[in-house]
Amino acid sequence: MAFDRVRFEIGTRELIPMEEADAYEIAAFHERNRPRFAPYSPLRTEFFFTPEYWIKAKSRSRRERKNETALRWMLVDSEGVFAQVSLDQITKGVIQAAALGYVLDASLERQGIMTQCLSNVINHAFEKLYLHRVIANHVPENEKSAAVLARLGFEKEGYAKSYLQLNGVWRDHVLNALINPAQL
Repeated sequence: MAFDRVRFEIGTRELIPMEEADAYEIAAFHERNRPRFAPYSPLRTEFFFTPEYWIKAKSRSRRERKNETALRWMLVDSEGVFAQVSLDQITKGVIQAAALGYVLDASLERQGIMTQCLSNVINHAFEKLYLHRVIANHVPENEKSAAVLARLGFEKEGYAKSYLQLNGVWRDHVLNALINPAQL
């Protein structure tokens, strides 16, 4: 089934469903990358960086998968968690779309790992969930994210002023989308 727990091999690491990842390792990943992720994230309380938070988040992730509204993965190896990828706001009906989200550990940047992770997740969205569109937005100055999306074939569709509140500030976003090529 499309919403079953799906895993992807990414080199020597594995992209696994969030609910299978260790809550302590997820918390350590976010704590380790806290300064890097802060400009692109909502304001976080200290609770966000605890295993207890991630135990609850894993339970929410399980419910979202069961309800077919979101899928979340963590990139792991024997050393811990190194990335998080999600398909949120999965919507069927006339739109058949999802929003793509992702964060990567600083130690793995510029190795093509996030491109591989996202490629697998997008293929799953198109080939197994039969989605028509995947959207992925970024703040204008996030050139790394823009480059990853361009490599994957995303097209810029617009620019939204004051779109999301990140780190306590309303931020503009570049709006991007990728259309399922089998449905063109």
